Amino acid sequence: MRYNSIGKKGRHMQRSRLLSGIMLAVFLILLSCFASGCFLAPKARFLSMGGEGMNSPYYKKKQEWNGDYLWYGGIKWRILEKYFNIFLLADHIPEEYLEEWDAMSYETRKPEDVEGNPGWETSPIREYLNTSFYAAAFTPEERDAMVYAFEYDAWTPSQDKIFLLRWRDVIDNSYGFTEKDYVQRAYDKDWWLLPEGDSLYVYVASGGLVMEVRDEMKEYLEKALRPAFYVDPDCIVFLRDVSSAWDFEPSPVLLDTRMERERTGEWVPVLSSEAQHVEIGTVELEGDVCTISYHNASVGVNQYLSAVVTDREKTVRYYGRLAQINSQSEGTVTVQLPDSYKKSWSLQIFSERPEEGTKTSYASEPVVVLEGRAPVMEPLVSEGRCDPEQEPEPLNMIISRGYDPFLDWYAEDYENASEEEKHYAGTAALLYTALCQEDSGLLIEDRYTRDEIRQGADYADEHPEDTRAMADVYFASADAYGLSLKETMDRLFGRQIPDAYEGEADLFEYTKYLDYTGAMYLDASDEEQDNILIASWLYLEKYRLEQEVSQEYAQQVADFVRNPEAYSEETGTYIEALRLFLEKSSEEYPDAEIQDLMNYMPN
Repeated sequence: MRYNSIGKKGRHMQRSRLLSGIMLAVFLILLSCFASGCFLAPKARFLSMGGEGMNSPYYKKKQEWNGDYLWYGGIKWRILEKYFNIFLLADHIPEEYLEEWDAMSYETRKPEDVEGNPGWETSPIREYLNTSFYAAAFTPEERDAMVYAFEYDAWTPSQDKIFLLRWRDVIDNSYGFTEKDYVQRAYDKDWWLLPEGDSLYVYVASGGLVMEVRDEMKEYLEKALRPAFYVDPDCIVFLRDVSSAWDFEPSPVLLDTRMERERTGEWVPVLSSEAQHVEIGTVELEGDVCTISYHNASVGVNQYLSAVVTDREKTVRYYGRLAQINSQSEGTVTVQLPDSYKKSWSLQIFSERPEEGTKTSYASEPVVVLEGRAPVMEPLVSEGRCDPEQEPEPLNMIISRGYDPFLDWYAEDYENASEEEKHYAGTAALLYTALCQEDSGLLIEDRYTRDEIRQGADYADEHPEDTRAMADVYFASADAYGLSLKETMDRLFGRQIPDAYEGEADLFEYTKYLDYTGAMYLDASDEEQDNILIASWLYLEKYRLEQEVSQEYAQQVADFVRNPEAYSEETGTYIEALRLFLEKSSEEYPDAEIQDLMNYMPN
């Protein structure tokens, strides 16, 4: 009996221990699931404040690149880094840029015509990425948000926004790459990296292997481009998941931003834009309904006054569009606070212009109108950051997009053209004149302002008489020279010789006077002014009129200038005209160098 009693007690203790072990195991499993996010995990949200929602890439052995993506300019980019600046790399060759990105060489000239090794500084790749592609792919706000963070070497300040990766970038684990595995670097085709050192050219084979170009002639082979650039994270107001619906109707009831499915890891930016703004008047809260008056809101097609509710960690809990602002820049809107609204949350208001699909949207910086349930009483102004006027489209791109054919016209083409064609030819002359002036560093502010030049086509439509007069003058010169419009203007503006008076093409002892500014000319002695006049005459003869200039001719010109009465009346008139031009131009442009003034001189 005693043995049986002890046995029953032992079996009871064993069952208790077993039950406790099972309960402990279940608890540990639940705890593990909770910690790992597989149990009661919060749903992903389709809208993120700033760039907080994006993930940094990481390397995972023998797998494709791991990381998030950002659609920018309608192109899909890999997010290599999200700290300080957002570092982006093209994920693939977009169909619309297949022809340009498919194959390009570091040098377009023949190898025998190139001194030294072709590199980034003079590369057509650099020029294409930072002019044609830069202007065509991105909106002004998108261009303004891109930053000059790339430096080709330690001695050269950053001059490019778009560039290529280096060899050390494509083996960096923090960018999601590794030196040993190749699959993360795989691309549509072989793609160029930046040259390293004086002669080392490297590229990535389509399968991801980094290769060195050892044959000098192969430096001129064509390989694909894979552009990269940096974006200022402070210019991003929100990120939205690319798969989220974005066609919300205006309503005082805000939408919960949690997704029913996992987020895609592909984001579309909502950029901060100076074109977006709104001023908040009064804020009143009655029960769960907040009433807000506003004025000076951005108006137009697809313009909205919108709101978000954020928690103390700045997570966007709710989002909604309160009113569409087609024409009235002032009014009143109401917001129904969610049932789950907490004291630690806030209600924020902003102006926005949303876009569908993968297009960038634009908004002003949200301002808090409710902190918990306390209305903010101080004046509130919601404004954007990126200035659409800050990064205008380059002039050469405006010209090439629609006016290039007219620059190839001769006087005969112009004379036989219709009135509409003559107007286009005049617009081409206006824009190309502006480009020549910018290249020479001289802009005629009293005739055309920078805004007028940048919006040259609109200006030409508004001032047809001026545009026609400009075309008449330039085509008259083209007829005299027997050249096309472009060739004529290149000649008149000195664009044929960018390195004027350098090297063997010197002007003897008068070269130094071309470095004088207009102010220096006005303050100079009579002898110095004569020497400046001689230098200007020789510069025009040699570089603008392409005449032979010898030491003997330079001495003859000096005699002309110093003793004009001893020569013909025609020569004296020319000297006086040149002197008057220098005096007048120096008064108007005291900071311009004499060489620039000569480059501008019409004929």
